[in-house]
Amino acid sequence: MKKLEKKIISRYLFFMITIGVLIVSGVLVVSHIISLLDAETENIDLVGKQHMMSKSIVNDALHIGNAPNSMSTKDISRLKNLTNELKNSQVNLLEHYSENNKTIDSLLKKNESSYNQMLSSSSAITIDLDPNRLKNQLEKIYEAQSSYSVNLDLIRDTFQEEVHSKLQLLMNILWIFASCILLIIVGESAFIMRPIFKQLLYKNKELQAINEELELSKVVISKNMLALTKLKIDLETKEAYNRIFIEQAPMAIAMVDNDMCYLAVSKRWITDYKMEGKEFIGRSHYDLFPEISEDWKKMHQRCLGGAIDINNEEPFIRADGSLQWLYWDVRPWYDLDGKIGGILMQTGDITAVKENELESKRTDEIIEKTNEISRIGTWELDLLKNEVYWSTIVCEIHEVPHDFEPQLTSSIHFYKEGKSRNLVVKSVKEAISDGKSFDIEVELVTQNNANIWVRAIGQTELVEGKCTRLFGIFQDISVIKKSEGELLRKNKLLNFAEEITLMGNWQWDTVADVVLWSNNLYNIFKLDKNIEIIKFDTYFSFVHPDDREIVTEYFKKSVNKKSLVKFTHRIIAGDGKVKTIQLLGEVIRDNLGNIIEMIGTCQDITEQKKSEVALIRKNQLLTLGEEIAQMGHWQWDTVVDKVIWSNNLYRIFELDNSKIDLKFETYLSFVHPEDSLNVIEYFEKAAKEKIFDSFSHRIITVTGIIKTVQLMGEVFTNEKGEIIEMIGTGQDVTEQKMVEQKIVAAKENLEAFSKKLIAQNTQLADFTHITSHNLRAPVSNLNTLLDFYKESESESEKLDLFKKIETVIYHLTSTLNTLIEALQTKNDTTKELEKVSFNEILNKTKEILTAEILKSEITIQVDFSEIENINYNKIYLESIFLNLVSNAMKYKAEDRTPKLTIISVITNGKIELKFQDNGLGIDLKKHGHKLFGLNKVFHRHPDARGVGLFMTKTQVEAMGGTIWAESTVNEGTTFIINFNLNE
Repeated sequence: MKKLEKKIISRYLFFMITIGVLIVSGVLVVSHIISLLDAETENIDLVGKQHMMSKSIVNDALHIGNAPNSMSTKDISRLKNLTNELKNSQVNLLEHYSENNKTIDSLLKKNESSYNQMLSSSSAITIDLDPNRLKNQLEKIYEAQSSYSVNLDLIRDTFQEEVHSKLQLLMNILWIFASCILLIIVGESAFIMRPIFKQLLYKNKELQAINEELELSKVVISKNMLALTKLKIDLETKEAYNRIFIEQAPMAIAMVDNDMCYLAVSKRWITDYKMEGKEFIGRSHYDLFPEISEDWKKMHQRCLGGAIDINNEEPFIRADGSLQWLYWDVRPWYDLDGKIGGILMQTGDITAVKENELESKRTDEIIEKTNEISRIGTWELDLLKNEVYWSTIVCEIHEVPHDFEPQLTSSIHFYKEGKSRNLVVKSVKEAISDGKSFDIEVELVTQNNANIWVRAIGQTELVEGKCTRLFGIFQDISVIKKSEGELLRKNKLLNFAEEITLMGNWQWDTVADVVLWSNNLYNIFKLDKNIEIIKFDTYFSFVHPDDREIVTEYFKKSVNKKSLVKFTHRIIAGDGKVKTIQLLGEVIRDNLGNIIEMIGTCQDITEQKKSEVALIRKNQLLTLGEEIAQMGHWQWDTVVDKVIWSNNLYRIFELDNSKIDLKFETYLSFVHPEDSLNVIEYFEKAAKEKIFDSFSHRIITVTGIIKTVQLMGEVFTNEKGEIIEMIGTGQDVTEQKMVEQKIVAAKENLEAFSKKLIAQNTQLADFTHITSHNLRAPVSNLNTLLDFYKESESESEKLDLFKKIETVIYHLTSTLNTLIEALQTKNDTTKELEKVSFNEILNKTKEILTAEILKSEITIQVDFSEIENINYNKIYLESIFLNLVSNAMKYKAEDRTPKLTIISVITNGKIELKFQDNGLGIDLKKHGHKLFGLNKVFHRHPDARGVGLFMTKTQVEAMGGTIWAESTVNEGTTFIINFNLNE
C-alpha cells in the first residue's frame, strides 16, 4: 500500500510541476501584452485630454473676444494655464508613444502645424487684446482647432485599433494555453490513476469472499428481525394511543423529545398559536417558533433536567409582531426505563382576558385623567346619615384640603351670596321634597376668596317615594364661561368683518323651509330686519328675472348631487339696485343621506364683477395683441428635457404643430449657425445665475426663412435651489428690429407727452377744486345781498347793501386774479431758463424789502457755498424769495429778535433750498393739510391774505419741483424746496 502511495505522489508532483511551468509562462506572456495595452490606453487618454483642452482654449478665447474690455485677470490666467496644459500633454504623448506606426506618425506630424498655430494664437491673445488683432487671432485659433480636433480623432481611432488587435492576440494565446493545460491534465490523470485501478481489481476479489460469508449470516439476522418487528408493532400501537390522547385533548398540549422535536401535538395547540396547515411531528419546536426568547429556552433545558415550571401569565411576542398572553405547565415525561424522554407542555391563550383587563385599566385611567383635566368631580349627600361626601377634584375646586369634611350648611355658604346661593338652596329643596333633579351654573367663592363659575348636576335616589340620597357631578366652568365671553366678542368681530367684505351668512332648513339670515345679509338685500319669517321664496323673489331659470336649475343640481358649489347670479335689492352676489355653502345630510339643511355665505361682488368684466376684456385684447405682435409662449421642463410650444410659436418657426416630442435640441436646431454659440452661452448663464433676461437672436425656419426672435422668460427652482423649469415668450421681431429706433423715439415722445398730460390733468383737478371752494362763499354771499337789495324799500338801506356788494365783488375779483395768475403759471410752457445766482436774487429781495427789514430788525444769514447758481426762471425765483422772506418777518415772534437762515444743499444729487426762521411756527398736525391753500391764514396779522405760500407752491411745482415745511409752534418754521434739478 505504501509503495502505491509513493508512486501516486511522485506522479502527482510531476503533474503539478508541469502545470506550474505552463501557468508561469502564460502569466509572463499575458503580463507583457497587458503592459502594451496599458500604454495604448494611456495614449488614448492623452489624446482625449488634448481634444478637451483645445475646445476649452477656443471657448475661452471666444469669451475674451466677445467682451475684451470687461475681461478680468482671472480669465487671461485661465487661458494661459490651458495653453501650458496643452503643451505638457503634447510632450507626454510624444514621450509615451514609442511604436513605429506610419499612420500615427503621419497624423502627429500633420497635426504639428495646427498645434503650433493654436499655441501661438492663444499666447498672442493673452498678451494683446487689440480688437482688430484679436479678431484675426480668433479666426486662426478657430481654424487650427477644427483641423487639430479632426486629426486627434483619427489618432485616437488608430490607437483603439491597436488595442483591439492586441486584445485579439491575448485571447488567442489564452485559448492555446487552456487547450495545452486540458490535454496535460487528461494525460497526467490517466498516468496517476493507473496504479489505483490495479489495486482496485485486487481488492474486488477479497470483497467477493467476504460477501459469501455475509450471505450465511443473513439467514440468522432475518430470524432476529421477525422478533424485532413484532416488538416494534406493539410499541407503535401504544405510541398511537398516546398521540390520539394528546391530539384530541381539549387543552393545548404538546409532547417533544430531548431535542425539542415534536412527537405529538393537540389540535387546540395548533389553533391557539394559529399554525393551521403546518406540519409539527418531527420538527423542532424552535424552528416552528423562532421568536422564542433565550429565557424560555433555558426554562426548557431545566425541565429536560427534571424541573417543573408553572407560570400563570406571560407575554409572548410572535414573529409577526402580534402579542399573546399565555399560562403554562411544563414538566418532563419518562420512558419505560425511568429516563427523561422529553417534556410535556400544557399552555393556554389568555390574550382576550388580559386585553379586557388592560382596556378596563386604561379606561379607568382615562376617565380619571379626563376628570382631572376638565375639572369634574363627584359629590354625594346621604340624607339618612346627614353626611356629605366630596371627591378630590371637588375639594380642589373649593380650594380646601383633601381631608376636609363638608356639611350641608357649610357647603351652601361657599356659593356667592344672592342669586347663586338662592338658586342652589331652591334646587336642593326641590330635589329633597319633589325628587326633582337639577343642572345649574352658579358662582362660587373658594376657601381662598377666589370667584369662580361652577356647574352642579344633581340626581335623587328615592326609597318608597322618599328622597334618601342626592348625588351628582361638580365641574369648574370658569374657563368655559371665559370662552363664551370671548366667543361673543369674536362673533361681533365676525359681524364687523362681514360688513367690511359685503358678506353675510345663511341657514336653510330644507325640511321646514325656514331660512335664517345674518344681519349683514339683510343689508345686502335691503330687507327690513323686522321681518323674521323668511322662506326660500323670500330669497327667490329678489332674484333677477333673467337669472331665475339658472338659479332654479342650480338648486335642483345641488339637491341631486347633495353638494353646493360656488355660484354667482344677480338680484334686485329692496332699494331697486341690481347687484351681483356669490353663493358658497355646504349640504347637511341625515344618517340616511337625505338633505335636511343647507348653510353657507353670500357675498356682494357687484364691484368685483365689474372689475372681472374689465379684466376679461383686457385679456381678450392681450390675446389679440399677441397674435398681432407675432408672439408665442414656451415651457421647458429641464429635468426631463421636455419642451412645450404654443400654436403661434409653431407658426413662427413654420413647424407642424403635430410634432409634440420637442426637446431643447429641437429649438437649437433652428438657431442660426452664427448665433448658436451665443445662444448656448446665454442659456448656460441663465442656468448658472437663475435669471432669464431678454435676448434676441436669429433662426432659420423650416422653409429656410431667416427671422429674428426675442426671448423673455423666468427660471423656476425647487427647495434645494436646483432648476426644474423655464418658461417664457418668443416673439418674431424681424420687422420690428428694422424700425426699432423709430419706435423707441416715438415711445419716448409718447411717455413724455403722457407725463405732461397727467400733470396737467392733476393741476386742472386741483385748480377746479380750489376754484369751486374759494368762489362758492363769495358768490353765495353776493346772491344773498342781491336778494336783500331787491327786497329793500329804503334807499339808504339799498346804498349800504350796494357798498357791501362792491366789497364782495372786490374780494371776488382779487380771488379770480390770483387764480388766473396761478393757472397762467401752471400752463406757462415757455418759461425761460437762465443761470441765476442765489446771492443776486437775495440782494434784490433785500432792496425791495429794505423798509420791512429795518423795521423788523431781522437778521438774515446765508450759506450758498455748496451750490451758488441754478438754471431757473428768474422771475419765479425772485417771487419765491420775496414771499418766503416776507413771511419770516410777517410772522416773527414778539419776544425775540427775528432770524432767517437760507441754505443751499445737494440732497441725493438734487438741488435744495432751505428757509429757516425762529418765528411763531405753525401747528402742522392741525393746519398741515391746508398750509399751501389759497386764502389760508394761520395767524392774526393785518397783511395776511393766504396768497403768498399758494403762489410759491404753484411756481415751484410749475417748474417740476416740490415744497414742504417743518415747523414747531413758538420755535420756528423751515420751508424746504427741492428743485428736482441736478447739480
